[in-house]
Amino acid sequence: MTSYWRTFLFLVLVAFLGSGVAVAKNLEYEVIEDVFDDATNMRTLTEQAPVADGKGWLIRTTLFTPHVITMDVVLVPVSTTKRGLLQVAE
Repeated sequence: MTSYWRTFLFLVLVAFLGSGVAVAKNLEYEVIEDVFDDATNMRTLTEQAPVADGKGWLIRTTLFTPHVITMDVVLVPVSTTKRGLLQVAE
């Protein structure tokens, strides 16, 4: 992951959680789904990472197309789940 994306995700965390919460700078993402479609040459990558202090999970979905790369990051606030929100497909 480039430093640009790390900085972007750090700012997203600060915006969602506020300045009084300890925020993880180096998030360790777990790949949930990685799909490539041969017909459209599009790839979708979905990952999850726990937020510091057990405040929730970040779900990051990235769409790669031949012309555009888009990313969506969602904070899901939870306090009791330690295994993750989504189960890894085997």
